[in-house]
Amino acid sequence: FLNKVDIPSENVHRVDVEVDEYCRAVEDYAATIRGVFKIGTGEIPNFDLIFLGMGNDGHIASMFPGAYVFGDTDDLVRAVHLTGDKLDRITLTHPVICAAKNLVVLVSGEGKSEIVRNVLLGEPDANKYPVHILWPVLEKVTWIVDDAAGKYINPLG
Repeated sequence: FLNKVDIPSENVHRVDVEVDEYCRAVEDYAATIRGVFKIGTGEIPNFDLIFLGMGNDGHIASMFPGAYVFGDTDDLVRAVHLTGDKLDRITLTHPVICAAKNLVVLVSGEGKSEIVRNVLLGEPDANKYPVHILWPVLEKVTWIVDDAAGKYINPLG
């Protein structure tokens, strides 16, 4: 994605997942964010845009249903430890995501059509569908949903 836009390399700050411990990667990335935004501990950065995808279970930003990560309102970045064959991940916390000026959620594929219907037409429940953390800031969210994923949604109402 970033190869398709003209962004100077010094403006791209990736999470270093090659470190030995996720805790260190989380601390390093939080320090990077604080440095780039020139903010102190307890302050939240104000990203211009955060681009998200939504998974088949309604997860966004590695925040999965039932994950404790929603309760973390103090940190900028958090490790997400998963069970089974899924890989551990690192994510921005929901206060950081919700503080962005603009949010885009991309959803594609027929396999997500039922979750799109449930998320957009059902009662908000962030534990069941983590994407619902965006509901308090929905006016800042742009949804990009392909025809297959949106087949159960009536755009007229």
